[in-house]
Amino acid sequence: MTLRNIFDIAIIGGGLCGSTTAVLLQKAGYATAVIEKTALGFFKQGESLSPQCKSFFHVLGVSFDSTEAIEYYGIDSTWGSNEANSSSFIFNAYGNGLAVDRDKLEKKLIGEAAKNGAVVRLSSEIKEILYSNGSWEIKTENKKEIGYLRAKLIVIATGRNSFQRLNRCSHAYHDSLMALTMVIGHPSRSLIKNFLTISAADNGWLYSNHLPGNRMILSFFTDSDMVPNARPRLKHLFEQAHPAHGGPDPGVPEGQKLFVSNARTSWTEVQSGSFWVRAGDSAYTIDPLSGQGILKNFEMTHFLVEHIRSFLDNHQKIHQDYFSYNHHHFMAYLSEQKKVYQLEQRWAKNPFWDRRSLSW
Repeated sequence: MTLRNIFDIAIIGGGLCGSTTAVLLQKAGYATAVIEKTALGFFKQGESLSPQCKSFFHVLGVSFDSTEAIEYYGIDSTWGSNEANSSSFIFNAYGNGLAVDRDKLEKKLIGEAAKNGAVVRLSSEIKEILYSNGSWEIKTENKKEIGYLRAKLIVIATGRNSFQRLNRCSHAYHDSLMALTMVIGHPSRSLIKNFLTISAADNGWLYSNHLPGNRMILSFFTDSDMVPNARPRLKHLFEQAHPAHGGPDPGVPEGQKLFVSNARTSWTEVQSGSFWVRAGDSAYTIDPLSGQGILKNFEMTHFLVEHIRSFLDNHQKIHQDYFSYNHHHFMAYLSEQKKVYQLEQRWAKNPFWDRRSLSW
């Protein structure tokens, strides 16, 4: 079977950023296609959403049930001293934060894109892509069909897996942060406080939060050269987790899956070109410690959608506007990132923290 279509915009990447962009573009009256090389449904970091994200879901027209998202009420942190500090969202104008099932969230958003009229092609590889006669020509292929489509503009929303077919761009990496993560069943629902927790450790920091389905996510963040190998990684993560959660040591569950993820801060040097643009983590990434990664992508997407028409009509102007917008926010983030890490001086001589010293 062969598919042929003509669109205003083709989005490469059907994750959270790509599907959100598709929904907004369809609502703005653009014919949009989404090309995603996977069937979705695989683990990704980014399940704790700041309260402000709720306003974006309202614009998108999506809501959640208790199997998809639960509220968390604030942040417990042990950072810079041995004393724990608690910060509640009780006075936040947007209410509480959302801890989401990331898999269900992405599938809901891609479904919302299709509901709004976007053509969605999952499990589809891009075999050919070139610009000819005023539009992009793209050939896709999956197990069932070959597709040909044309689009005036391409939005690259491939996340940290940067799509290089249009532009062999280079990245500036500011650290080598990695995340070691497990999702486990919580032993006792009655113990759940529903606060996100962050605790500094000797060579990294620990993060945890509760998820829909009476589950908990545990992540330990450290630099790539400090990540233990194979099975000891699980033991290392549990050793970091237990002091923060108290109670008896449950040991390492047999067969427990460990996810190792890239969490580096990075800046993509070239973020747009002739009728193409990078969005979300494909443009730049920030430290999960900020808790603002998803919000950053939402805000970037809204800026981009608001400027799509000028991009199509006068793409030279949007180049500078878009670059300046992203660069301003990225530099502000770097300044705040440095300040936060410098608050922790208990292990200042240890490699992880020494790299984040004043000279960093």
